[in-house]
Amino acid sequence: MYNKIITTLLSLGTALFTNIQGVDAEFTDGLIEQDGQIIVASAELVNCWTPELDRILQSGHPVKITYRLELFAQENLRPTESRSVAHELRYSTLDEVFTIYRSESGQEITARSIANAKMVLAQLKRIEMINVDEMADDKAYYLAVSAALNRITLPGMDEELNLMAYWKGIRPNYRSEIFTKADFSQ
Repeated sequence: MYNKIITTLLSLGTALFTNIQGVDAEFTDGLIEQDGQIIVASAELVNCWTPELDRILQSGHPVKITYRLELFAQENLRPTESRSVAHELRYSTLDEVFTIYRSESGQEITARSIANAKMVLAQLKRIEMINVDEMADDKAYYLAVSAALNRITLPGMDEELNLMAYWKGIRPNYRSEIFTKADFSQ
């Protein structure tokens, strides 16, 4: 019953307010570090939630953030390495539990509060990018990270709802400082 009420309210609200007031989602705390011989990347999305998105997260419809991590040699237009990572949240209205699936680890994390669920959904932790030995000695590198929200179809709606509208239709992007192979111990 609760799920139907939220879905109806979201449907009506979206239909009536075609100009969604979005936020300027961005990345913070970008970090590149060495884990053994592997270069790993971490980042966190901030300023990415609105009250409407919170209600969508609690509606029971799956919400997915797809992250794209790309390692570039400074003078190249194509990435040296790239990874696509997805974090998908599902809320059980019956159990009142959030389950977040993290594709990079194949791990499912449960949370009882929306605050904890949003934190898990928005954090990238130690994503493997490249072996230090595969980096060229004479090249400078940088990491680029972006994120996108999925589209969902709510009951009573004929068209999909593009959740990116809550981010003003703009993918948040992060670009690291330049680094070299010499910046990491051998």
